[in-house]
Amino acid sequence: MTNYYLIFASVLCELDIPEPTFSGGEIGIDYGVKAFITTSDGEIIESPNYLRKSELKLKQLSKSFSKKQSNAKNRYKAQKLLARQHEKVSNQRQDFLHKLSKQLVCDNQAIYIESLAIRNMIQNHCLAKSISDSGWNMFVNMLKYKGSWCGCRIIEIDRWFPSSKRCHICGYINENLTLSDRSWLCPECSTDHDRDVNASINILTFGRVGIAQT
Repeated sequence: MTNYYLIFASVLCELDIPEPTFSGGEIGIDYGVKAFITTSDGEIIESPNYLRKSELKLKQLSKSFSKKQSNAKNRYKAQKLLARQHEKVSNQRQDFLHKLSKQLVCDNQAIYIESLAIRNMIQNHCLAKSISDSGWNMFVNMLKYKGSWCGCRIIEIDRWFPSSKRCHICGYINENLTLSDRSWLCPECSTDHDRDVNASINILTFGRVGIAQT
């Protein structure tokens, strides 16, 4: 039995976490924009897009706050409403990530993921908002510490591995694949690939090979 100390809302809590026992299956996970993640089992977890769904309300509250004069009595009220809406979005995202990460680490003994460079990815202005809304970094951190509790190994593979471009059947590399291509047909073995499912299977395979070599 291991004792962990966590702080929730400025309250120190002691949690008794049992020693991990490794059991269950193994999966590869591919991150996406339209789908939050796709697993090597073919399961697709849609992205909840909490920020995008609240954009209109946030815009209205922000506009209302900016119109208030600095010495106006209701300026603080408008500021508080805006802050509450941002907090609501953050809480919704964290709740989604906590539940999903817990489910994954409890069901598997090993999860293979790509090593992400979020700072580089958000430089793409077309994807920056979706990436920021997804909370991938937070999700990975949750997988790691919950994995240590539940007996699930979290293995990161090289981000430069061509998981989407590689046919998981014959190994052909499709150099012409673009971000807009959601599916592609392998010219070598004629396998019709869903981009994200194919990538997650490759991540699982490559991760297993790396573990076997070490």
